[in-house]
Amino acid sequence: MNGFEIKTEQQLEHTEKPINMAVHMVTLYMAAVSFWYGFLSVFRINVEPAVVYISLIFPVLIWSFIFRKRKGRVPAVLLTVFVCLLLGFSMQSYLADGFRHIANVYITLHNEFYTASQPLFAEMGSAGCMLAVVMIQMMLTAVLAAVLRARRCILVAIAFIFLPFLLAATVGYMPSAPSGWLIIGSGLLYVLVYSQTNLTMLKREVLTAGCLYTAVVLFASLIQPLILESRNGNKEEYIRIHDKLVEAQQLDLGEAVAERFRGSANYSVGGIGKGDLRNLAENRPQGSKDMEIVMEEAPPERLYLKAYVGSEYTGKKWEEPSARDFKRMLRSAGAAGKGGELFGEPYKRLEEGQDNITPLQMQVRLTGASDEFAYAPYFVNVTENDSVYADAYIQGRGKTERVYSFFPRIQAAALYRGELGEETEIWKAYEEYVEEAYTTKAQGLEKLEKYCSDMDTRSLNAVKMSIDEKFNDSLKYTREPGRYPSDEDFTEHFLLESRRGFCVHFATAATLIYRECGYPSRYVEGYAVPPSAFKMQEDGSYKAEVTDGMAHAWCETFQPGIGWKVQEHTLPFSEDEDWTTEVNTEEPENHDAGDAPDENEQQQEEQETPANQAEQGQSPEAPADAEDTNGENIPVPTEGKNGNEKNGAAAGGQRVLPKLAAGAALLFVFAFSVLLLCVVQQKIRMQKKRYGFRVKTQNQGIKNIFRAVYKIAVFAAPKERELNDRETLQWLQERFTELTEEEWEWLYDCALRAAFAEGQLEKAEQQKMYGLYKKFRKAVLSGLTVWRKFVFVFVKGL
Repeated sequence: MNGFEIKTEQQLEHTEKPINMAVHMVTLYMAAVSFWYGFLSVFRINVEPAVVYISLIFPVLIWSFIFRKRKGRVPAVLLTVFVCLLLGFSMQSYLADGFRHIANVYITLHNEFYTASQPLFAEMGSAGCMLAVVMIQMMLTAVLAAVLRARRCILVAIAFIFLPFLLAATVGYMPSAPSGWLIIGSGLLYVLVYSQTNLTMLKREVLTAGCLYTAVVLFASLIQPLILESRNGNKEEYIRIHDKLVEAQQLDLGEAVAERFRGSANYSVGGIGKGDLRNLAENRPQGSKDMEIVMEEAPPERLYLKAYVGSEYTGKKWEEPSARDFKRMLRSAGAAGKGGELFGEPYKRLEEGQDNITPLQMQVRLTGASDEFAYAPYFVNVTENDSVYADAYIQGRGKTERVYSFFPRIQAAALYRGELGEETEIWKAYEEYVEEAYTTKAQGLEKLEKYCSDMDTRSLNAVKMSIDEKFNDSLKYTREPGRYPSDEDFTEHFLLESRRGFCVHFATAATLIYRECGYPSRYVEGYAVPPSAFKMQEDGSYKAEVTDGMAHAWCETFQPGIGWKVQEHTLPFSEDEDWTTEVNTEEPENHDAGDAPDENEQQQEEQETPANQAEQGQSPEAPADAEDTNGENIPVPTEGKNGNEKNGAAAGGQRVLPKLAAGAALLFVFAFSVLLLCVVQQKIRMQKKRYGFRVKTQNQGIKNIFRAVYKIAVFAAPKERELNDRETLQWLQERFTELTEEEWEWLYDCALRAAFAEGQLEKAEQQKMYGLYKKFRKAVLSGLTVWRKFVFVFVKGL
């Protein structure tokens, strides 16, 4: 049988003109050039483009010669890889510096686009950049050449060719139009050369594809002026679409997948619900330890550690502030990339302006909380290593330990504007931005508007007092508020229907009420740690173990001059006996002093707040914390028998979808995507195989059918030894009873006549052979295990 295979291949070499190495080299070079052209159009590294394109010639020549070799290919590949590794090891300092430079170019664009402050790598110089480029060229051309030679894994090669599009998209850019067309054209050529072995057929396909490609490019060139004219005439719509695309890039895939698998409890990570208002049927923290806080002295007040900040209310979720809008504000103020400095300005001005209070030091170590957030206190010092998301919060970036310097919240906010350092021009521009960005009222909430109609809106403090009065008169705190109807608004249902909820409900309602009254406000989630949680250690320091029961949600309002400040409106636990019985008939809640505001903290706020401002409104020079006169009615965690009966922030009680389950869901999505790609590739293979079965020239279709039958037989029952032609026929007849001996005899005879006969065989014989092929394939496939079937269809393509 092997002799039969060799004869047909030798015969084909005389009848078909194979693709020569020059075509492969040109294809490889075009693919590699398109990669670098697209990459360099966005990421400007310290290497001239012309040098990159010229240097590409050498790796293309090396790998083309290696992979065209019929003998000694593996040793040549190993030797080349060894030489590259040896070169990289001998110049590792330069190579590492080159990769750091390329990474810094990417990080710089990332920070500019997302208004972040991700630190850059330290560079010794740009001498190693060219060495890093050469190493990337060697890897890139090796993959492309291997795929082209093996004619397998085309998707891997296409992914490499289009990689610049993906990298550019992650930082908000697209490669230039010429580079885009070059990538598409070179990718098309690569696929054609990959799928064809006959040079004559390749020329026809390239000519056809080239004509279509040219027509598309010309058409795009003709309509480009019309597109530009349309964009100039509809700038606002284009900006809106652009912003939506930017938001789509920031999609939290884990959250999107988790939403499909939510249970009856709220989905949260480390006690933070990230503004999600769905599935808040109950709030039952599990008592897990989320972080540790160590301070030199016990804090004089409750610590509010900020994590997630919500700006836009959708009725189902609090969306984060727009990083794009914040970036525009910074640019218009001539302060692009200075979001971190703006976030830390209140600390700097407190440090420069007054000497009555001193900053505190705090060390935070995460033990269970999500490292997506940094959990920084208010009036914190922002360092150059901190990454700030817009004007909202400091990002975690995977760090589990941090040290903060900050001013006590109540004392700092009680200072007058004149007692602070001088405001920067950026801060003045930011105050105007806040008035526009955080006063937007939720649309379609007529009931909420009516609810706020009788409130005193003369000052921020008057609104605060009105909210407290309304909440105390009509609302109750409960851990089990139940679900809200899907056809009703979350906030309106809470305020006017159920009147029962926990911190997320109260914070959401308060934030919207402040906006209805014309005052900037935001929704915040994080942790509220009471002073009583800190215990003295043997070394004299104070340590607090923060559990998920201390997770909390609150509202914050903007005070000109000092910035954002806490507004606490969550009621203490309800002492209603019926509710207590409903929650736990065996172990009633122990409503002790822990449910009330901290008395010392409340007295401290009252002493530091001018009394006459509650009624007269607030002047421009008013203390920044004039509204904190009522203390903070946050329920302080209390422990029952199990030690975990605690109030938390959107922690969602039962964590029905922890990180492990979310990871499993992502793995499922990835596996499904891979399976989909396998199915598509299998369909392409089968279509190509059927095309080969229909070829009539030189009886090639009959030869291809018999080859396919033989490959199926070898897969189903591998041969123990090499067989000659007659032994092969006997082996087929004895081993595979799916076809009769007469059918095997006819198949074998027909294949021999197709290989050696000078004339063309009848079409009926070709059709009969195809029918036997389908019969044999179906019979063999039905007898395989599930895994073998998968390999048969999707891996081997039989």
